[in-house]
Amino acid sequence: MLDFINFIVCLCYTAVYAFLLVIIVIIFVIVLVCCMPCICMILRSSSNREGQNNEEVVNGILSALLRKQFNVNEFKENKECNICLMEFGEDDEVTPLPCS
Repeated sequence: MLDFINFIVCLCYTAVYAFLLVIIVIIFVIVLVCCMPCICMILRSSSNREGQNNEEVVNGILSALLRKQFNVNEFKENKECNICLMEFGEDDEVTPLPCS
């Protein structure tokens, strides 16, 4: 009879531990599902900040480049754009690049 009681007690403890394990898994899933949108939003906003920083750097570099009004006498060798190969006009604004 004592063995039967010990068996029932062990069975009850096992059921309680299994129940607690299921509860812990359910709580973990609920927390994960609730926090996932926040985690995604944080990751997305940090990547947007990096993109904004890159844009600021590019804009800073572009604004630092010298821009001049095209003058035939000043630009004797380069009378056309090296990118689109169109000839410059008198009213064009050009950006001479420091090429070697």
